[in-house]
Amino acid sequence: MSIPEAEAMDPQQRMALECTYEALESRTIEILDSFGLGQKIWDEANHTIEICLWNQCPDGSLQRQSVSANSKPGWSRYQESTLGQSRIKTLLLELVQQSPNVEVRRETTPVSLHIDERVLDSHDAHSYPLRVKLVPVTGSDATNGESAPQSNGDVNVIEAKYLLGCDGAHSWVRKQLGLKLEGASRDVSWGVLDAFPVTDFPDVRRRCIIKSESGNLMIIPREHKLIRMYFQVSSELANNYWASDGEPEVIMKAVRKIMQPYRFDASRIEWSTIYAVGHRYCRELSRYDRIFLAGDAIHTHSPKAGQGMNVSMQDTYNLG
Repeated sequence: MSIPEAEAMDPQQRMALECTYEALESRTIEILDSFGLGQKIWDEANHTIEICLWNQCPDGSLQRQSVSANSKPGWSRYQESTLGQSRIKTLLLELVQQSPNVEVRRETTPVSLHIDERVLDSHDAHSYPLRVKLVPVTGSDATNGESAPQSNGDVNVIEAKYLLGCDGAHSWVRKQLGLKLEGASRDVSWGVLDAFPVTDFPDVRRRCIIKSESGNLMIIPREHKLIRMYFQVSSELANNYWASDGEPEVIMKAVRKIMQPYRFDASRIEWSTIYAVGHRYCRELSRYDRIFLAGDAIHTHSPKAGQGMNVSMQDTYNLG
């Protein structure tokens, strides 16, 4: 039986298929193109061509202040684009599965890490300084993406030369190294809405920033006539949203207030949420040149302006 050269562990039972989207910066599409995925993603994505700024006038109306190109000619052969997160994950997984030397283990979580310091500096083909113990997670918790190890004795031990922790803000790998995220102790809450809009707002298919006394709103066109909306929310609105069990109408009311006097409704709401994010970072990115951290495991911040997936992809691409 062949031994995989690389293994990826995911506590989830299956790939999440939420209707969240990702903004793809030009540089990210260039990175994906180096793996042969750039053109495929470019063909499916919605391209962000222009950005509009809207401000509130003294009489309470909204007025377009400017329209400009979203990027300058010559920066890249690709422009900033948007595409559903599940589609990006599917394309990446298909790419990984083309290699016979990579194995993806689902419903699996690590429970212990042993570092053999005697062979950390050895690059002998048979030296494996890292040992990671893996156990299955329960089906229900795996579906929700939370690790709840089973106690049925089914344990696997992986011997490895390198370990890469891309396991999020609550990174298990980071904790094994005794590292922590530092920074702002106060989280900022943001409202998010993915919807098929019904509106008389003229720039709904352009990237827009709307500033009004009721709040600031960003509109980002997505594929298939969807749009994404972002706006910062008060703690009162966030509490009302969660008290209503995540009722999208709470967010819709806030959006309508910002967009007055324009009408805004939705023929279908694909996804909505309110999330809190703090600006934090880890002082160390690696340990022993054997264990590396990337993405939210070392930096958390607002995902606006492509600071989420895009920065994380560049973290790991640099390792190559």
